[in-house]
Amino acid sequence: MTARVLVVDDSAVVRGLLSKILAADPDFELAGTAANGALGIEKAAKLKPDVIVLDVEMPVMSGLEALTELRKAHPKTPIVMFSTLTAKGAQTSLEALANGASDYAMKPSNTGSSLSAVEQVKEELMTKLRGLVGTSPAAASSARIGGAAAAPAASAQAAGRPKINRPKRSPNKRIDAVVIGSSTGGPAALEQVVGAIRHPLPVPILLTQHLPPTFTKALADRLNKVAAFPVVEAEEGMEVTAGTCHIAPGGKHMLLKSKGGHVYVTLSEGPKVKSCRPSVDVMTDSVREIYGDQLVAVMLTGMGDDGADAFCRLAELGVHIIAQNEATSVVWGMPGAVERAGAAEQCLPLNEVAGALVRSVSAGRPAAALGVSR
Repeated sequence: MTARVLVVDDSAVVRGLLSKILAADPDFELAGTAANGALGIEKAAKLKPDVIVLDVEMPVMSGLEALTELRKAHPKTPIVMFSTLTAKGAQTSLEALANGASDYAMKPSNTGSSLSAVEQVKEELMTKLRGLVGTSPAAASSARIGGAAAAPAASAQAAGRPKINRPKRSPNKRIDAVVIGSSTGGPAALEQVVGAIRHPLPVPILLTQHLPPTFTKALADRLNKVAAFPVVEAEEGMEVTAGTCHIAPGGKHMLLKSKGGHVYVTLSEGPKVKSCRPSVDVMTDSVREIYGDQLVAVMLTGMGDDGADAFCRLAELGVHIIAQNEATSVVWGMPGAVERAGAAEQCLPLNEVAGALVRSVSAGRPAAALGVSR
């Protein structure tokens, strides 16, 4: 079954490029095009597409303005923002994600008919469309949205993971660091989780969210507006400190090293892991080498299964692992892979994640002044 796509973009070149790519892909068909947000709203009402690709900057009505109206009329239709890799594009895209966009994709720097532009769109946009509408086994291998069937490839058996033997965890185990992984739907989920933690934690938070360069700095800026503690984009040599959230920068793996009783960030442009850089697997394994089992790990909404292998290794140590549940995830890929592998100790709706995290951190610190907003 093919997915029908509505393309809303003011550039005739971009509309033509996407139309050709969609026409050549058996998983999709072009439902229609529109040159601005107002026309996009009209076309969406008439054509009822399965997914919408929405430009950010357009005349008459911008993508952000159109998104608000499209979400009211089509609350369950996946909407992917098509953005430029600029500071303004990053800020606007993150605002769109917070306001209901399902995901974003980067426009190629060369939007002509060149092979490089076509390949970039296929790798960036088409992959995300497949994950959101589940049109192919490769894309749906660990994505699940709105009740669509979960792909067996994400199961522990299909992934070749042995059954986890989780040791009994002491309810008062001291926690020295928090690990968080997220991808599709993650920025909005992170705002909710971070904003619900009312006091700085007495431990550092290490976070990998799949985003390109520029976007991670914009994400840190957004989270700082709702957080009760500093949120920073990690830099080479930065000391990891309690009460601070360190975000892996786009395009680089975040690892840790210990020296003289202190822990520092080291960044790597090494090979992608599961097509990801930064990678949750890479970060989590590095954090485990420093902090051992004195961790709490959280997997939020995201496409794919990055982090599942490393979280399984944490589970073998008895680490408290929390996965976001399917009903509240934009895509239940990454948390679903953790749950199906048997690594998650708790599988919770998004609004309960912060409370569970804080309780785990504060269990060994009865005097800590911590709380979670409702």
